[in-house]
Amino acid sequence: MSGWMKRSYDAEGVTEYPTGPLLAQVTKRFSSSGAIVLCIDVSYSMKGRDLDEAKKGGRGFLDDAVAGGYQAGLILWSSGVDVAVSPTPDGQAARSALARASVSGTTKLAPALKRAGEMLAATEADDQVCVVFTDGALMDEDRAIRQAEQVKAAGIRILTIGLGGIAAQGLDEIASAQEPPTRETTTASLAADMRQIASSLSLRRKS
Repeated sequence: MSGWMKRSYDAEGVTEYPTGPLLAQVTKRFSSSGAIVLCIDVSYSMKGRDLDEAKKGGRGFLDDAVAGGYQAGLILWSSGVDVAVSPTPDGQAARSALARASVSGTTKLAPALKRAGEMLAATEADDQVCVVFTDGALMDEDRAIRQAEQVKAAGIRILTIGLGGIAAQGLDEIASAQEPPTRETTTASLAADMRQIASSLSLRRKS
């Protein structure tokens, strides 16, 4: 069991038997305390070992998210959104899409942020988190910053990790101010760092 999320369990006592007709809807609504969308850059510059390490780290991150009770989804992005998988309790669809990831296009983040915000809002989870990884400077930096502000205004947390100093610096204004600064990584440590970024998470409920 992953140790990077702190959860508390409490509930009201049983008040009705037999259960009412809306039990299935209530169970679905509260079956997961959080939802995460992992957004991985798959632009052409990620070809080779960088993509392999990102896929390895992404699998670990998704595994930890599911083990901690989070719904897990995935976006693969480059010039736009290449692949988008909505969060699910078992994260299997995200894992399958990640395994098939391939490179294409340039590095434009805004469309991915927009789609991540839409997918997370649809979950109605208490803690909604978008994790962004890139390996280079954003070609749509101003637009991405504006889109990130809209996502954060909706109560969604954004955490960021960049491959190299340029990528990390470009993500600083994307990340949520109350979260740890952008993690700068290298190809050698990418898989481990992508997974370790999860250690900065702790369950937060919307007010």
